[in-house]
Amino acid sequence: MASYYEALPIFRAAMDCAVRVDAAVQKFPKGQKYIRGGMT
Repeated sequence: MASYYEALPIFRAAMDCAVRVDAAVQKFPKGQKYIRGGMT
């Protein structure tokens, strides 16, 4: 059952962004994941 907020354009855009960022981060070498976030 879908929640009412799942139909909102901002929710869909945020989820799309999160999926794309997650896919990009998975391609980083293991040691690079935290360096890209500024946590050195």
